[in-house]
Amino acid sequence: MIYPRYQRMEIRGSGTSVPTLVAGIKKTIFFAYSTKYVSENLQAVRNKIVVFNDVAANESDWKLVENAGACAILLRAAVSFSIYSIFERAGGYSGKPAVNIPVAYVTNEDVDLMGRLITSGKMSSCTALIIFFRSHEVSYFPGGKVRLCINLQQILTNSVSRNVVGELEGMEKSDEIVIISGHADTWDLSQGAQDDGIGLMLSYEVSKVLQKLQLVPKRTIRTVFWTGDEFGVFGAKHYVKRNQAELPKISSALIADAGCFKPSGFTFGGTVEYGCIISEILKLLKNGINATVQRSAFKELASDTDPFFHKGIPVAIMDGDTKKNKYYFYHHTPADTMSVVNSRKLDKCLALYATTAYVIADMKNMMPKVI
Repeated sequence: MIYPRYQRMEIRGSGTSVPTLVAGIKKTIFFAYSTKYVSENLQAVRNKIVVFNDVAANESDWKLVENAGACAILLRAAVSFSIYSIFERAGGYSGKPAVNIPVAYVTNEDVDLMGRLITSGKMSSCTALIIFFRSHEVSYFPGGKVRLCINLQQILTNSVSRNVVGELEGMEKSDEIVIISGHADTWDLSQGAQDDGIGLMLSYEVSKVLQKLQLVPKRTIRTVFWTGDEFGVFGAKHYVKRNQAELPKISSALIADAGCFKPSGFTFGGTVEYGCIISEILKLLKNGINATVQRSAFKELASDTDPFFHKGIPVAIMDGDTKKNKYYFYHHTPADTMSVVNSRKLDKCLALYATTAYVIADMKNMMPKVI
């Protein structure tokens, strides 16, 4: 009555994962309760499929088990709340495979199930999946040792995609630029409303709002819809590479790429002085929006602003969710639809974004460069 057990599972390959052979992989699994557990039992991962229970497992952990002889990796979905939510993303922002073994995501519920079965002591490993890239999986749980059969085939091909650029020309220093942006791509699982449709629309609407209010800043506000963000920040990297001569004239690069549930402020990368300026701008909005949070990053923000930061340009990403909990309910999942966009909160995010862009563009001096 208990065994064998059949369980349908959802799985999605990491965007940059290498494929399996056409015949797939059939191996037992190693259940990684934590990254510490992996380190202490590294010899046991050889010739097995490693299932990481810890959502914090990163590329260095993947490389660790690859070097120890693991033949594939399954990861827990990086969502803060799951209702059998399937998830996917690239392995880092290089656009290349992070490891040379297949990597895929399964739902939190299925990882928990495998963990319970192993922890119960009734099985020496866990059970078996027959996994086909971007399709439903069938899992068979026989009594005893678990074997996993994974078949991941890479179906992606290279294609041409372009950034979209528009401008509100500055009145006095039009050759100096403040960039506001969002990214135009999303994962195939999702409609991409929060990630990053709202970033596009906020960036598009900033110039319209300023024109309606008849506000023309000293510097040019340039709106950019970045292409190729999810797979490696390709659009932003290409922009920086092709516009080297323009970089000294870019005062700051802003992006809305962290949802829009409750506008709370900005996380910035730059000098202390730049952080103080962001803080003073937020004070202008204290009564109407209460966006008072400014977080110091002093490093890359894992977004399209990173190529600019690496060239010494101060950057900031709008925080659209105070604790970033709700955003990760939907991020990179099929639930990221227009149903989770609230028009009133979107207006508040727009007020925060437009005010910040305008003040930076209208200040007497450019923002201090990152040394």
